[in-house]
Amino acid sequence: NLMSGRADASGASRIALFLIAVWVASWALGARHSLAADSEADLFLTALAFSVLNVGFTWLFYLALEPFVRRFCPEMLIGWTRLLRAQYRDPLVGRDVLVGCAVGVLFVLVGALSPVVAGVLAGVPPQPRVNNAAYLLGAQHSVSWLLRVLPNALQIAMIGTFMYVVLLAIARRRSVAIGILAALFSAVVVSEGGDEKLWVTVLFAAMLVIPLLYAFIRYGLLALATSMAVNQALQIAPLTLDLTKPHALASSMAIILVGGLAAYAFYISRAGGGMLRRFVPSAA
Repeated sequence: NLMSGRADASGASRIALFLIAVWVASWALGARHSLAADSEADLFLTALAFSVLNVGFTWLFYLALEPFVRRFCPEMLIGWTRLLRAQYRDPLVGRDVLVGCAVGVLFVLVGALSPVVAGVLAGVPPQPRVNNAAYLLGAQHSVSWLLRVLPNALQIAMIGTFMYVVLLAIARRRSVAIGILAALFSAVVVSEGGDEKLWVTVLFAAMLVIPLLYAFIRYGLLALATSMAVNQALQIAPLTLDLTKPHALASSMAIILVGGLAAYAFYISRAGGGMLRRFVPSAA
C-alpha cells in the first residue's frame, strides 16, 4: 500500500504519534518512579519500548487495511478522516462522537443491570464486579488508567471495522456480514456471562449488540471507537455520587470526562444553530 500510494501514511503517523504520547503520559502518571537517574531511564525506556511495540502493530494494521475499508465502505471513515485532519469542530465529527457517547453509556447501564436481574431471578445478591483497583491509589493513577482506555478502544474499533469489511468482501451481502458480526459479538458477550441464566445473558447480549451494530453501521469507525472508550472509562471505578467513598475521585473524573465530551460533541454537532431553533418557528 505504501509503494502504490494507497495507504493513508499521514493518518497512520498521526495515530501512532498520538498513541505513543498517550502511553508515555500514562506511564509518567501511573508508574513507580525512581530517584536514581539510571534506574528511571531504564524504566522509561522499557515503557517506551512497550508503547512503540503496541503502537507499531496498530500503525502496520492501519496501513494494511485502511485502503481496504476505504474501497468497500468509505462512508464509515468520513467522520474519522475529518478528525485525523484536525477538523475538531466539524458537525459530522460531533454527531459521531455524540452517538458513540450514548452507546457507551447504554453499555454501562445494561452491564450494571444484567447482574442485578440475574441476582433477583436467582434469589441472591449480585456479585460485585471490579476489574481494576488502581483508582484506590489516587488521582494520578486514575488518570493513568483513563489514558490507557484510548489505545485499547481504538484498537478494538479498528479490528471490528476491518472484520466487518472483510466479511462484506467475502459474503458480498451487507445483511450476511452484519449477521455474522452480530453472532460473533453475541458469542463474546455470552461467554462472559458467568453463572447467569443463559436466556438472561442472551437477552442482555441482544440489548448490547443491536444498538452497537446500528451505531457502527450507520455512523462508522469514530462512533464505534468513542463508544468503546466511554464504556471502558466509566468502568475504571464503580460510579458514585457519594464523595465520601474512596473511589469518588476516580468516579467523578470519569463522569466529568464523559459528560464534557458529550456536551462538546452536542455543541459542535449543531453546526452553529441554536439548541431550540428547529423547534421554535421564526417570527414572520
